[in-house]
Amino acid sequence: MPESEPHPPYIPPDLTLFGEEHVRRYRATDGEVGYEWNGATCLLLTTTGRKSGEPHTLPLIFSPHGDACVVVASHGGAPAHPSWVPQPPGRSERAGPGEGRPFPVTARAAEGEERSELWRLMTVNWPNYDVYTTRTDRVIPVVVLDRVRAWMPTNRRGESLSGFVSSSTSRAFSESRGTCDSVPRRRRHA
Repeated sequence: MPESEPHPPYIPPDLTLFGEEHVRRYRATDGEVGYEWNGATCLLLTTTGRKSGEPHTLPLIFSPHGDACVVVASHGGAPAHPSWVPQPPGRSERAGPGEGRPFPVTARAAEGEERSELWRLMTVNWPNYDVYTTRTDRVIPVVVLDRVRAWMPTNRRGESLSGFVSSSTSRAFSESRGTCDSVPRRRRHA
């Protein structure tokens, strides 16, 4: 539904699992609790604080889109963007039951037709996003968390030089980008 069309009524979510408690229980249960929240799927996004330099993790509703994860910086329709919006690259963990291997992502705001398409995708997952647009004058960002592909040097013949790259170099590359995890195994075939 385009943002200009009438909005469905607001559906109050169950807030018994919210914020830090959502993150704590998601991690403690490997996503058994928290991956699905009020009928929507959630990931954990970890960014580094601009001032503190400390990692901050928050649960966000997401939809998969190819290899990427799509999230919305709605802040419930608040007048300002959430603090995590200007923080790419971020660490995102889409850890579900039985699988908690994060992978690196970079964040970018979708624009134009891509934004319109992804907005429609996200409002299927969380219809309240349409209601949030009536609460603010700002354009609510749709953020694409693109998977960062590991780069491996090759020689002139295109052969991998992986034997010449130390594990500490590979680890430093991964840690500088942050991480995101795949959808739980048992949900893949559904």
